[in-house]
Amino acid sequence: EQPVDISPQEDGEISVEIITLDPGGSIRGEITDRVTGDPVPGVIVTVHSESRGEMPNCAGIAVTDEQGRYAVEGLRMEDETGSPVTDYVVAVNAAYYPLHTQTGKTPGVGSADFSLDAGAAISGTVSGLGDEVADVVTEVFENAGDFVKSVVWDQEGRFDTGGLSAERQY
Repeated sequence: EQPVDISPQEDGEISVEIITLDPGGSIRGEITDRVTGDPVPGVIVTVHSESRGEMPNCAGIAVTDEQGRYAVEGLRMEDETGSPVTDYVVAVNAAYYPLHTQTGKTPGVGSADFSLDAGAAISGTVSGLGDEVADVVTEVFENAGDFVKSVVWDQEGRFDTGGLSAERQY
C-alpha cells in the first residue's frame, strides 16, 4: 500500500474516487496426445465469448508450455448486468492435429483439458511432371468450400496433409 496525498481544491472541496480493478477470471487446461499421453507443447489456444466477443476482456490467447499446460487469464466473468459469462469457447490449434473445441466454459470453473487425436491425412505422390514438382502447394478445402490448410510437395512430389478430422469430408 502507498499513502495517497489528498489536498483540497481551491474551493475547499475534497473529492476522492476509488477504483477497484477486477483481475478477471481464467480458463486453464492441459493438452496431451491421445495415443502417447505425452504433453503437447507450443499449441495455440484461443478463447472467446460467443455472445460477448466484442466486449473488452472477453477473449484471449495462450500457448502451451513444455508440460502442455495453458492459462488464458483476465477474462470477464460477468457481463454489464452482473450475469456470469458462461459461453466461452476454447479452441486448440495444434500442428498435425485437427481443430478441437470446447464450448460453454466459465472462467474459474473446472478446466478445459484436451486429449488430441492426430486424425486423418490425405497423402500421395504426384508423378509425370518432371522437375516441376518441388514447392508446389496443394490447398485442402472441406466439401462446403471452407479452406482448411495448405501443404507443400517435396522434391519427389510427395505430400501429406496430416491432422485432418476423420469426421469431415474434403
